[in-house]
Amino acid sequence: MVIIIFPDKATLIPVFCDYLITQNFSVLIFCIKIKDKDSLRVQIIIDQLTDAIKSEIRRQFGKHPLENPNYGKIINRKHFQRLQGLIDSSKVVIGGQSDAKILRIAPTVMKNVTWEDAVMGEEIFGPILPILTYESLDDAIQTVESHPH
Repeated sequence: MVIIIFPDKATLIPVFCDYLITQNFSVLIFCIKIKDKDSLRVQIIIDQLTDAIKSEIRRQFGKHPLENPNYGKIINRKHFQRLQGLIDSSKVVIGGQSDAKILRIAPTVMKNVTWEDAVMGEEIFGPILPILTYESLDDAIQTVESHPH
């Protein structure tokens, strides 16, 4: 699923955060910059998005999701290690913590992600959310269509 956030609709961000978290981050989000050279507005929207996601994670799993008995674990060690390899700690803005003994990875959000990052090279199937930005809707569609899916 792809959710496109237009700057003039940024107030809708909190509306889908509950859905985003309950679906175990199986949503890819694109923030679209409508006006030329309006990077500050895009950054504000990304900040609103990450703040809303962080609030929703805390609401559903508490301040320390790895300690929550209701927070799920990764199916096996192989997939745990694969997911760990997708996380670029320099791009993590939320989460990133893990516990190999219990095969848990905290809900993790990464920004400034590009298609060259490991996280974009395969289907994730885990609690990792990359945020990508594009200059226009056409640019986003063209880029997505140019990659295998």
